Amino acid sequence: MIIPDSVKSIGNGSFSGGAYKNVIIGSGVTEIPQYAFEASSTFSNLEKVTMSNNVTSIGYSAFAASINLKSINFSSNLKSIDAKAFERCYALESVILPEGLESIGNSAFSTNQVNPERSQLKYVSIPSTVTTWGFDTFSYNNNLETVVMADGLTTIGNQAFQYCKKIESVNLPSSLTSIGVNSFRGTNLKQVIIPEGVTKIESTTFGQNSNLETVVIPSSMTQISFDAFYNSSNLKSVTFTSPTGWTLNGASVDLSNPETNAANYVNARTRDGGYGQYDLIKN
Repeated sequence: MIIPDSVKSIGNGSFSGGAYKNVIIGSGVTEIPQYAFEASSTFSNLEKVTMSNNVTSIGYSAFAASINLKSINFSSNLKSIDAKAFERCYALESVILPEGLESIGNSAFSTNQVNPERSQLKYVSIPSTVTTWGFDTFSYNNNLETVVMADGLTTIGNQAFQYCKKIESVNLPSSLTSIGVNSFRGTNLKQVIIPEGVTKIESTTFGQNSNLETVVIPSSMTQISFDAFYNSSNLKSVTFTSPTGWTLNGASVDLSNPETNAANYVNARTRDGGYGQYDLIKN
């Protein structure tokens, strides 16, 4: 189906139902509205979407449940992707978001815990311009392996890659200042090097990473949630670039030994008794 250049707008849900296999959106359309091409959860012919570079926004659930959608040609002028826009698009193998994109909504590319093993998504690229993340943007994509984040990116959203079980490594950009709650929970990371500029590790940000062994904490860090590495039971080494000036429940702590750090402080919640539910604070 071709939407001609003369068409200036599409109504909500105009082409919902998943009947079309190939959709080309003409240059007259600047916004793809909510539910525009949303499919049935059990039926969808849609495999390919091509949009002109005049499209600036993709609305809520616009392509949701397009279970056979394999290819998206994003507009180079795209600014926002709303919540659930591509939720349960299982056949997507890669998502390369354009530079200039500013916001990604809740569960935009998530399976939303519905048959996450069906997801074929293996590769995601996030541009430096994204400043606003919803929660669960790429969560529960069981086969996602590679996440590339451009230099200049400053934030990773809450639960962004939660339970993407095949992510074994990630290169966090040096521009990063904020990593959200649960953002890498339940992945398969083996090592985490947090860049200078990040000041806090939130609750279970790296929790339930059973293969995580090594973490490096930058000197910019001022607070680590008591359950930041919850149930990452194989954590063996946590190196603090700046190990002095830290307190736990008001008492000074020695963080100079990476092995002791892993066993006694950062991973405390996984141990019987542990050190209680107190964040590490740097004065």
